[in-house]
Amino acid sequence: MFSCLFFFNFFECLFFVIFLFRMLEVEKESDQITMEIEDVACSVSELENNIGQMDSWLTDAITSLKTRQKGANQKAIKAKIDVLYNDKREKEYDMEKLRQSAKDIMDDERVCDQFAMKESLGEVEVKWHELTEHLVQQVSLEVSNASPAQNSVLPIILYMHHKMHFIVFSV
Repeated sequence: MFSCLFFFNFFECLFFVIFLFRMLEVEKESDQITMEIEDVACSVSELENNIGQMDSWLTDAITSLKTRQKGANQKAIKAKIDVLYNDKREKEYDMEKLRQSAKDIMDDERVCDQFAMKESLGEVEVKWHELTEHLVQQVSLEVSNASPAQNSVLPIILYMHHKMHFIVFSV
């Protein structure tokens, strides 16, 4: 009978050791999955933050263009347009980074809802094109109000409008 108890306890111990090893493996896998989820969540959060900043800047820029200041002279309006145009040119790199980050996230197999990122970026893309349209309209108005000598710039502006208008960005 004693030998029977020893045999039974040996298998219990063996089972317990196997169970402990399996628990350690599960914990290790769990930690790995948690790190991957945190990595994706961090990337998504960073992208959403950057999209929010770009969206805010675009909203302010569009509002600034749409708002006519009473008593503003032509030079002040031209200066505002020039500043916004230069700011937009500087932001093109940031916009391209947003597109690439969104594409990277959407291509990640760990991400389930790729369309949420595309939708968020799509809203910013619409505003980006809206700002382009408003800038081109303002420059066109500026040219139409300019003297005939200054109107030699009109073909360049129309070419610029044509190029900006037909750019299609896909993610």
